[in-house]
Amino acid sequence: EIKKKFHLKNTFFHTMKNTLPIFLLATFLQLFALYTAQTYTEATITNDIYPTIGIISCSNTTTNNYSIVKKTYPDWVHASGGRAVVIQWDLDDSALQLRLNSCNGFVFVSCPGDLFTVNASAGGTRTYGDILNRTKYIFDYLSQQNNAGYYLPIIAFGEAVSRILVGISSDNFLPERITGMQGVRTGIILNDNGRVHNMFSEFPADFLTEVEANAQYAYHNFQYAIKPEDITASALLTDYTRVLATSTAANSESFVDILEVKGKPFYLF
Repeated sequence: EIKKKFHLKNTFFHTMKNTLPIFLLATFLQLFALYTAQTYTEATITNDIYPTIGIISCSNTTTNNYSIVKKTYPDWVHASGGRAVVIQWDLDDSALQLRLNSCNGFVFVSCPGDLFTVNASAGGTRTYGDILNRTKYIFDYLSQQNNAGYYLPIIAFGEAVSRILVGISSDNFLPERITGMQGVRTGIILNDNGRVHNMFSEFPADFLTEVEANAQYAYHNFQYAIKPEDITASALLTDYTRVLATSTAANSESFVDILEVKGKPFYLF
């Protein structure tokens, strides 16, 4: 078990040096693996224990009714030591809960396109409101499961974060359109909460300083952003979430890079 943890840590560190998305997923999976090792007795731990990660699909509402997941997401899960299971967002409640209950953790993926301006898909019937409501249902269900004592971590990327925050804030939040952040790399600025967080606290201080200064660590390609003041302006979001890191946009404005949900293993990037 010691060798297993040592190997995980070294693989994790090497992965972080190469690409941020894999680093984020490796962190997510490592935290789950460490929790598993602390929860089960030594006799039950075998080399066959790998976290099964459910990837919540999205809908390409700008073109059709397909439920989609880019191949990159399961590849990241596999590269980080997990098993990926794609879960359609539009399943009925019973089928959806059956799949959610079969996984150890979850990834919410970003939908393509400028979906906040889309009312209905071309040649289809789905609206952005449909996936927004379904995202809230899934997130609330997983929150309830965590409240009941089950350890079910979540990681969300990009536009999926906006959907989750809209659900948390009861539709009183909308991300802001931002320009100049398509295909841009930046550093990641950890605040005091971020530096002491268990996601980053074991890394050397000089390495974290490099992450902040090196513009190659975070790749951004989005049309909407969340500013720190957007979080503080909402009492619900302030009570429910905590900002861990920010980045600086091309127009010198600060936007949120990493959020955590207080008291739960939920991380929003």
